[in-house]
Amino acid sequence: MNAIIDCRTVANGRLGFYLSCRDWSYYLFSQAYDPSVYSYFGNGVSIDRSIDASRCKRNHAVLQAMRKLPAHIRYIEKEYGIVVLRQTARKLAESARRAS
Repeated sequence: MNAIIDCRTVANGRLGFYLSCRDWSYYLFSQAYDPSVYSYFGNGVSIDRSIDASRCKRNHAVLQAMRKLPAHIRYIEKEYGIVVLRQTARKLAESARRAS
C-alpha cells in the first residue's frame, strides 16, 4: 500500500501530521512547530522512510516525531479497518492462515 505521512501547519504554530492512504487522509496528531520536522515531513514521506530512524541524521526533533508515528498509525488502522504497516499485514495473514 502506498501510504504517505505528511505534515501541515495548523493553528497556533503547530504541525498536524496526516496519513494519506488511497484517496483518504487521516489525522494522526499535532505537535509544536519545528523547522527541521517540517522540512522532513512537509512534502510527504513514505511509511518506510517515516519510521526509519537511521534517516533522521541524529536530529532529535525528527526522531521524536518518528517515534510517535507507529502508535498513532496502529490506532488509525484499528479505527478505520485499514492495513498500512507491514507488521499488521503479517499478523492478519498469519491469523488467516491459522483459521483455515
